[in-house]
Amino acid sequence: MSDHAYAVIMAGGGGTRLWPISRKERPKQLLPLIGQETLFQSTVNRLENLFPPERVLVVTVEEQAREMFKQSPAIPEENYIIEPAPRGTASVVGLAAAVLQKRDPQATMAILPSDHFIRNRDLFHYLLNA
Repeated sequence: MSDHAYAVIMAGGGGTRLWPISRKERPKQLLPLIGQETLFQSTVNRLENLFPPERVLVVTVEEQAREMFKQSPAIPEENYIIEPAPRGTASVVGLAAAVLQKRDPQATMAILPSDHFIRNRDLFHYLLNA
């Protein structure tokens, strides 16, 4: 993978879509719904050997950033981008693109949701490398 390739994890959300299990302070990506790790941890772990932690960005809301950092301390704190106001997927992608453009004008990014379950890790890696 290129030295200018970044993973952007979309990890906001209000915790309302999986109610009553998830809540604002514990949205589904911060819950261990499948196995022992949370969906967020699974997403981060799936990126191993593809993106070093310094090239993984997490776009989230302020209320959830601290817990995500606790769950994945290898990702540098400065790579947690706080949404000024939740406005949906397009604004998350735009915010990440603007941040990366300033950090690395040659950057390309893979946009990944923090709450998906992907069973076939090898196929996932293959497709991102294609």
